[in-house]
Amino acid sequence: MEKKGIPTIAVVLIALFIGTVPVIADDTEAVDAVTSPTWTLELSGYRNHDLQTYEVRDMILDQNLGRTVTVEERGEAVVYAGVPLSAVLAIVDSVDFEEPWQLDRTLWADGYDVTLTARNGYAATFNTADFDSDALLFAVERNGETIHPRITGDSSRSLWVNDLVSVEALLAGGVADAARAAFELVLIVNGCEYAYSFADLEQLSLYREASGQYTTSAGVVNAGIYGGVLLKEMLEQFVQLKAETQITFVAVDGYEMTYSGAQVLDQADGQWLLAFEKDGEPLPMDPGYVRTIKVGPNTPNIDGHLSVRMVAEILVDGEGYRDYTLRMRGPMNNDLHRSTLQSTMAFTGRAVTFSRRGETNEYTGIPLYELLAFSDDPHYAPHRQDSTIDPYNREAAVAGYGVIITASDGFSITLDSRELHENDDVILALKKNGEELPGSEWPLIIVWDDDAAIVPSGIKNVRNVVSIELDM
Repeated sequence: MEKKGIPTIAVVLIALFIGTVPVIADDTEAVDAVTSPTWTLELSGYRNHDLQTYEVRDMILDQNLGRTVTVEERGEAVVYAGVPLSAVLAIVDSVDFEEPWQLDRTLWADGYDVTLTARNGYAATFNTADFDSDALLFAVERNGETIHPRITGDSSRSLWVNDLVSVEALLAGGVADAARAAFELVLIVNGCEYAYSFADLEQLSLYREASGQYTTSAGVVNAGIYGGVLLKEMLEQFVQLKAETQITFVAVDGYEMTYSGAQVLDQADGQWLLAFEKDGEPLPMDPGYVRTIKVGPNTPNIDGHLSVRMVAEILVDGEGYRDYTLRMRGPMNNDLHRSTLQSTMAFTGRAVTFSRRGETNEYTGIPLYELLAFSDDPHYAPHRQDSTIDPYNREAAVAGYGVIITASDGFSITLDSRELHENDDVILALKKNGEELPGSEWPLIIVWDDDAAIVPSGIKNVRNVVSIELDM
């Protein structure tokens, strides 16, 4: 979710020597990060990623990757600010999602080609082995004004590509193929673990090819002929599926989505497939290697968040699937189901350490203020926006309104939006110590970090949360 009103930030400043172009002395002033214009840039490598404006902001704010360089242009000193281009390439240079922002320095030093493409079609290619990892700057600001991304730094000006629209790391081939060959899909049924290579999956008699599609929250339809193994039939080799069976898919990057047995058993419009091919070609790391899709002669269409990509593990729990609904009420009303909250947590998730009555636990969930975006605007919510729209109404939050949180037994508290605004330490938790919440707290609970900078007045760890109302 893109955010507006980014505060002034201090970044680490470095001096880069730009060949024969003189570098003016660096300074220690803060770099102002602003949000207009917004942009999206296509990254590709081992996987694909649409880089958003706010992600570079997060690189600067949260990872201390901000850099500036001062160069001479037409006899004038010009200050560019941004992050090293290597930090951007780190997002797509590896199949290791444990530290997705960590640059593979060995791969960089060995060398691979990178192609930079501008909006007008101009493209330039360089090899990483020819440059230090800090030599090239992915600039998003010029003399304090926000710009569309461009490249500058210690290189020839032929690489100083303006108005970037894509950055491609040419990593396809041997290394990427070897990574795919080493991949295993892990199936865990009631504690028993089974691992499948792609060779194993391809040899199963459950392999099928059929048409299917999913539609993203932005309305983009992804259709094709998908190849893979039938999910229901594969699971039934190990367990008898029932409507209440709980099936959790865990992606390589930690994203989770839970299906009920009833969903998998429902084949009225098609069959669930663990797909690893599309239109006769293997799925890449993004949106593969394995993803869930529903297929059939009538090309069934499912919501994008239900089509789990990069599946690495499948956990089958016989104790049963339980769905729930969080009622969001305000200028816009929304009923958020378990799958929606799981999907939201994958992007905005936060873990806090919460202590009560001599017991300390780690809870994982969604910062409470992030959820307000589902109801604080009469027209937009996170699932109904494009990259230029911020549904979170910051002005209203700062002006102040009541946030009423209610439990299933009717108990409620009212918090002040001003104390929740951008407060990542107060969360609506979905998990406790990595597991689903116990019955006494299920389905959702309000908690806050022991070291929270701001603890809203009147807050209590409300259990069994069923609704949030914005009194605006």
